Amino acid sequence: MRVLFLSPQLPWPPVSGARMRVFYLLRAAASAHAVDLLSFAAPGETAAAGPLRALCGEIELVPPPRPRPAALRALDTLAAPLPDLAERLWSAEMARRLRERLAGGGYDLLHVCGLEVGRYLSQARGVRAILDEFNVEHALQRGLARADTARPRAWPGAAYSALQAAKLARFEATACRRADLVLAVSEADAAGLARLVGSPAGRPAGVPLAPGWTVHVVPNGVDTTALRYRPPRPQPQPALLFTGTMDYRPNADAALWLAREVLPLIRRAAPAVRLFVVGHRPPAALVALGKCDRALAVTGSVPDLDPYWDAAAVYVLPMRTGGGVRFKAMEALALGLPLVSTSFGMQGLDAEPGRHYLRADRADEFAAAVLRLLSDADLRARLAPAGRALAEERFDWRHVAPRLLRAYASLAPRAVGSRPR
Repeated sequence: MRVLFLSPQLPWPPVSGARMRVFYLLRAAASAHAVDLLSFAAPGETAAAGPLRALCGEIELVPPPRPRPAALRALDTLAAPLPDLAERLWSAEMARRLRERLAGGGYDLLHVCGLEVGRYLSQARGVRAILDEFNVEHALQRGLARADTARPRAWPGAAYSALQAAKLARFEATACRRADLVLAVSEADAAGLARLVGSPAGRPAGVPLAPGWTVHVVPNGVDTTALRYRPPRPQPQPALLFTGTMDYRPNADAALWLAREVLPLIRRAAPAVRLFVVGHRPPAALVALGKCDRALAVTGSVPDLDPYWDAAAVYVLPMRTGGGVRFKAMEALALGLPLVSTSFGMQGLDAEPGRHYLRADRADEFAAAVLRLLSDADLRARLAPAGRALAEERFDWRHVAPRLLRAYASLAPRAVGSRPR
């Protein structure tokens, strides 16, 4: 088949979870099919470096739309029928380029990478389409609304998320029904999407579930050949590490909870401990905490994570909301970093508490689990190789690629243009 990938951002280098998923699935598709890429790209970004040129027959890049003014976003939050996520990357230029490619490119399949560009499914005439759902987005916003409701200072965020969740449920269901096939990253996400598409809230009154609509689970993965195993060893100063894109609200929520609620409990028993929060665009509140507390280092973006992985005694994953499957959990396991996580942080992964990581959901439990790992070298030595083995046996991209190709093959017998969009 000839496949066109539509991506919200250039998938190389794979420095975030979304870029990583798009790149490795594109690589898997290119192993069996002819693949082209149509992608938004920030000023200065090109596909000249890295492997994309070798994987793709053609690459076309489109400048992203300018960010909408805050006042317009606020008005749209209250009055517009579409969610903010659907407006963020809508571009008449991208819609035109996509229509032109589909009209003249002889494509068999359009692979839409994430709900952020799901609105472009309306342009997919005469070609089968796959929507790759990185998260169940409406459920993610509902989780954020619940988390923010518990803190009066976060009530504006809670109100925003509650409004967005209702709009997202309608938009997400419509996008899923426009696709011939939907990809989900876990069985739980697949079930959530199936419920949404089949529910009265997920479709207009009187419209039945699209015949033949289906969802395939194609999980996230990691490249274990690129992640060097690091056996636990004594560190001169106990260091905790949390990484992620910090302008992603679930990551920001996790980092703030960790710094405010958990770190003080850890320091009572281990005064020398330091927490490193590494990632793009940390929230102002977290930066302010770091300026007031020498135990908290908020680095922002860094050119290389290796020094932080090398220095970490424990990797912490304090997620309280979010969706999908955590790349950072799989990376930590593959690296052999002793891991403490909430239940939410390991959602969708076949990892066993006590064998591959320590689980803790309350602040006091989380602090106690970290302290236990810091003081128990034998426990660290047991968890690390078990985590690495799990990553190699279950999470490596080489196990994921065949699932994507089977999903593609499932569309082969269907008629082109089988779904109204």
